[in-house]
Amino acid sequence: MQIKVLGSAAAEGWPALFCECDICKYAWEHKGKDVRRRTSYLLNDDVMIDYGPDVYGQSLQFDIDLSKIGAIFFTHSHDDHCDPVEFAWRRQGFSVVTKDIHVYAIDECFIDCTPYLHRYQAAADQTGSDPAHMMAMEG
Repeated sequence: MQIKVLGSAAAEGWPALFCECDICKYAWEHKGKDVRRRTSYLLNDDVMIDYGPDVYGQSLQFDIDLSKIGAIFFTHSHDDHCDPVEFAWRRQGFSVVTKDIHVYAIDECFIDCTPYLHRYQAAADQTGSDPAHMMAMEG
């Protein structure tokens, strides 16, 4: 099994947005290892642990083909670990999607995701895409 750490920072990332402390200033100036994205892990090439707001940047930085992802495990429902907004782009008009992503999480994550998914469900219905390809949720 291969484990790739895609991010290991706190909810705001590192350096923190808008922060003026010396440590964050140092990270802004020196970049490299001093800059950390929000928490996420890739197992092999097809399973993600957490899917936060940095997923697009992480996929570019680490050369991850998100079309290979078959399962996502959300550890909890905080926005930095569970960002359902990014699933909006898994529909006709934005992407060609041929398989489901199975999502595993506690009920709280699904409850928090529901308002976003309903909004994108309506948009998917208007474009004629198959909403079943957005997410197959499993508790």
